[in-house]
Amino acid sequence: MKKQIVWMMLILLLALLVGCGSGQKDKIQTNADQTLHTHTFGDWVTVKEATCTEEGMRERGCSCGERESESLELLAHTAVNDPAVAPTCTETGLTEGKHCSVCLEVLSEQKTVELAKHTEVIDAAVAPTCTSTGLTEGRHCGVCGKVLVEQNTLEAAKHKEIIDIAVPATCTSTGLSEGKHCAVCQTVLIQQVIVPVAAHKEVVDKAVAATCSATGLSEGKHCSACGKVLVKQTVLSKNDSHEVVVDSAVAATCTKAGLTEGQHCSLCKKVLTAQKTVAKKGHTWVTDRAVAATCSKTGLTEGSHCSSCGEIGDKQVTVAKTAHTLVTVKGVAATCTESGKSDGSKCSACGTVVTAQKTVSALGHSFGMETNTCTRCSKKEYAEIKSSMELLNTTIDHDVVIYLDKIEQTGRWNVPIQPDADYVRFVGTAGVTYNVQITVENRKEALTIDFVNVILQTSYEKPTVEILGTQSVTLGFYGSKCEIIGKEGAKGKDASFTSRNSTAGDNGIIAIRSAGDLNLIVAANSIKILGGNGGKGGDGYLTHDGSNGGKGAQAISANVINVYGKNGHSSSQISIVGGSGGEGGKAGSLAGVKSDAGSPGKAGTATNIPVNYY
Repeated sequence: MKKQIVWMMLILLLALLVGCGSGQKDKIQTNADQTLHTHTFGDWVTVKEATCTEEGMRERGCSCGERESESLELLAHTAVNDPAVAPTCTETGLTEGKHCSVCLEVLSEQKTVELAKHTEVIDAAVAPTCTSTGLTEGRHCGVCGKVLVEQNTLEAAKHKEIIDIAVPATCTSTGLSEGKHCAVCQTVLIQQVIVPVAAHKEVVDKAVAATCSATGLSEGKHCSACGKVLVKQTVLSKNDSHEVVVDSAVAATCTKAGLTEGQHCSLCKKVLTAQKTVAKKGHTWVTDRAVAATCSKTGLTEGSHCSSCGEIGDKQVTVAKTAHTLVTVKGVAATCTESGKSDGSKCSACGTVVTAQKTVSALGHSFGMETNTCTRCSKKEYAEIKSSMELLNTTIDHDVVIYLDKIEQTGRWNVPIQPDADYVRFVGTAGVTYNVQITVENRKEALTIDFVNVILQTSYEKPTVEILGTQSVTLGFYGSKCEIIGKEGAKGKDASFTSRNSTAGDNGIIAIRSAGDLNLIVAANSIKILGGNGGKGGDGYLTHDGSNGGKGAQAISANVINVYGKNGHSSSQISIVGGSGGEGGKAGSLAGVKSDAGSPGKAGTATNIPVNYY
């Protein structure tokens, strides 16, 4: 409402500004005839009274017809007290409050006061009896009467039952049924009822039939309880009717007489029709034919028996089996890859196997260390290299046999074995030394290299056999003589016009270096692994001292060496020798003082490596 009044005042103000030029500030207006007019307003007149919820308005006017207005402030509320209401146990109360009597606006809100507590009164429990129900303890409010804890009805107590024993009725007196009454209140719970006189307990007196030899009795009855005869038995006279029983006929056999059919009375045992004897028949003989014996079944001799009673006349005797007629079942020869069968035998008449064929296992290939070819089927065991060109153009990354005597002897051959190869065999000719250098690098799995009649000594500036980074290496030696000889060190340079020693010769190069254990297989007559000899020292000229020789190389470097004898050879046959030290240079001279010759270099060893012989 206030916002609407403000907007109206703004609109009126704008109208005044348009009509009066600069508004009330100078109250001057320019008329149409170009004369100035100053507004002269009269008294304020209230056009709308203010209330406590809406502003009022008053106006005044100028003689020129111009009018202005302004709002009247809101009136204060007319406060009226709202009295407090006390709560009860059934209705909530209210706090004191205030409101405007004109606009009814709540000036101070009344708040709800919670219910007052009930005034509890105990309703006593009532114990039940066998004639009336009881009540549980309860509670109610003494003010409003509201039930706070309801009393529940308790079932009437059970009667204290006493059984009134039944009296059974008989066939001469009435009885009573079983009843019950309460021992406390004597109320009859189950009324006893009179049971009528019982019927007689009838027992049948069985009839006795009259026979051809004795009188009988009719059927009767009596009471088993009181003994009273209910139906009397009467005597029946004898009769002449026999109880006929048939005496069956007995057939005559080969060895026994028979009887005709007869009759007699079962009561008096009198024979009514006598049985007569029938003469015996005698045997009826039948021939039992002989059965010929075979190699699979026994036979029988001829015999006889009676066709009527089955009695044997001439007993048949068992005839033994005949011998088998043997035939040979030819076997199948075993090969390198397939099993065979041995010879067997069977009977040509009945087919019975007399000697069973046995499976002969496949022979397996028979590869030679030198030939690489199976002696039975000519299969190659491994790929082969038999020429210098093949050795140059083949990457040794698979299992292979290298025939060194087929390789050009004038050249120096480096054979790098790749990490993928598991087995390499070198085959040579006994007594020939091959200028071959073998290298294996960065192989983590086991590797086997076999030498057959091979002597290796390289002229490379590297070891004859160099195995690096391989965990397990097995070297096998087969044939008459196998040797691996390390390269000798180079001779030291000669010293000239100097006062220092000349340079010593290089150390002999190590023959075999393994990252792990080394296994040696001894299967040759002579095996030697020799470290290279150290280089000679240079001769000293115009020096004070001679030169020293180079140090000899170890034959093997490994964690552990395991030596195994094979094919009848002893593991002690192998020779592992370090290279000798190089010779010292000549004595220095022409230096004013003659010097001694240089001392030899140290020999290489195979010490400090555990060696196990098997």
